[in-house]
Amino acid sequence: MPHLYHLSLKHLADQKGNSVGEIVCEFDFHNHDDLAKIIQKAKDNGVVPESEVFEFCLGLKLLTEVAMKHRDEPEFAEFFPHLGTFIRAIKAPRIQ
Repeated sequence: MPHLYHLSLKHLADQKGNSVGEIVCEFDFHNHDDLAKIIQKAKDNGVVPESEVFEFCLGLKLLTEVAMKHRDEPEFAEFFPHLGTFIRAIKAPRIQ
């Protein structure tokens, strides 16, 4: 059974710094991975700067789940192998 998560996205300020305070979207989603563990691994591995880990992990995991569901559709079928290559590359041990 997949993990169940809830995501809320709130627009805090526009490009000029003006306060917005509007909920853009709020939804539940499933993921086959424990996202807390994925986030911790990304922090430990230094895949991206720590200040970008949440954006990177959530964006990639949301994209990956949708791409997996639609991998037989033409647009995703072309993209899916490249996504797999990218994921394998970031999971590989990093040479310091």
